[in-house]
Amino acid sequence: MVSAGQLVTNGGAGARREYNGPTEGAGNAADDANDDHARSGAIRSTGQVFYRFTMTRAAGNGSWSGASSYSFNNERIFFGVPSSGGGSDTIGIDQTGSGVSLGNIRLTDGTACTMVAVIDYTNKRLGLFANPGPEDFWNPADGSNNADVTRPYANFSTTTVADWSTAIRLASGEQTTWDDLTVALNPAGVGLVATVPDLDGDGLPGYWEVLHGLDDNDDGTVGESPPGSKNGPNGPLGDPDGDGLTNAEEYTLGTNPRGNDSDGDGFSDALEIESHTNPSNPASYPGADSQPGLIGVENFNYPDGAADGLRAGTHWDVDNSTENDSFTGHTTRSAVWRANSADSRVSAEVLITRNGSTARRGYNGPGTEEENAGAIAAEATQEQHVIYYRFQMTRRAGVTWAGASSFDFETERFLFGVPGAANPASGQREFAIHDLTADKHAYSGIQPVEGQTYQLVARINHDTKNARLYLNPDLSQPENPSTAVASYNFSTNHWSTAIRLGSGGNGNAEWDGIRVASNWEALR
Repeated sequence: MVSAGQLVTNGGAGARREYNGPTEGAGNAADDANDDHARSGAIRSTGQVFYRFTMTRAAGNGSWSGASSYSFNNERIFFGVPSSGGGSDTIGIDQTGSGVSLGNIRLTDGTACTMVAVIDYTNKRLGLFANPGPEDFWNPADGSNNADVTRPYANFSTTTVADWSTAIRLASGEQTTWDDLTVALNPAGVGLVATVPDLDGDGLPGYWEVLHGLDDNDDGTVGESPPGSKNGPNGPLGDPDGDGLTNAEEYTLGTNPRGNDSDGDGFSDALEIESHTNPSNPASYPGADSQPGLIGVENFNYPDGAADGLRAGTHWDVDNSTENDSFTGHTTRSAVWRANSADSRVSAEVLITRNGSTARRGYNGPGTEEENAGAIAAEATQEQHVIYYRFQMTRRAGVTWAGASSFDFETERFLFGVPGAANPASGQREFAIHDLTADKHAYSGIQPVEGQTYQLVARINHDTKNARLYLNPDLSQPENPSTAVASYNFSTNHWSTAIRLGSGGNGNAEWDGIRVASNWEALR
């Protein structure tokens, strides 16, 4: 009912009004040309719809109340205090069949609240503002905004009228008073701005400065040193939290200019930027394992030249032991490639070896102490006991032996690939596992084709004392032992601290796509 010039709803009752009329209903395509039909006034899943209204919840109202967008006779999106927020008077957005997003604002019973709701079809977003001010904005071009509640917009259908917006309804479960309703197609129509305000013109958006306790009327002049430098705490060159990042950098990175550890993970924002982790994500920090089990990746994306001393790639910095301290994970101190001769070189972003040349890289670095901490074996103080190698190998004409070897510090333990000794049964060199400690082989019966690139996966399980070799496996599938081309059981206890790539003969062996891990999934 209407009382004293305001709409009052109660007990689940509401009032709905179409954007166009007086003829209501979905009609059909022929009604698109009828100016008096609800269909011709529909917002058809493009652009934006903005609602502005004042809502006052009566004292003791513990139920829902809000404005809804309707597609003809079907309620689609609710803005206000949804049922799940009714008991605490918490504002939110409820999209039918998709879900509810609650904000952090609780309304006060008996106090009027001006609300602005946004359906942004173009950018697939929904938004809700409570008592918006002159700094509040919604940019129709990209959907950027500073709304109090947002959630993604989920389509109901791409082929029917289900996503259209044709009417607004004001309703409530308990007594609520409504006034000053506006429906618009642009932000200005409901008192929002479309661009980001910047009152002091310093390049930092006003809403961002207000959000983080900076002064949008000071471009860095206050507190500057020396005069004219505009490096005061409120300007783009200021650093009020002393973390080494300017306000301009903090804005670009999405971090907090008044907190030197934005995500509260114990690592400063500046250190995370230096370490290439995400300072806004507590799960991303120096030492975090972004892909559990990954030890190192190398694709040899270097300029042509000697391989010795190269240290790019990913990781090669895993501490696997609690013997030195309680920490296990990525240390950010990586091992480097160590080559035994100038014949180990990078050319066209692949590693080349020949004439017995090799290149070795530890799982952790840069020194012997770190290599010890990165070792994988069957020790109780070691977190992981299994090691996997994935590598691409191409044997050109003239190559004899070629393979990836597991090293125990300075001692070669296993070679996976094509060892020097031919299979006595076939008289030919084959893909095989060579145990250099016992000088035993497990041959595959498969002879390599000269010039063909193979992807091999090697595995050593130090608990079960078993080694396997896979040839061109499907890494998208779980590990299947039955597809291994060679399997070998060993009895000697030893450690694995490094991978070495090498080859013999006067031809080139080419290596790429190296991946070392402690589980099969991390090889992908």
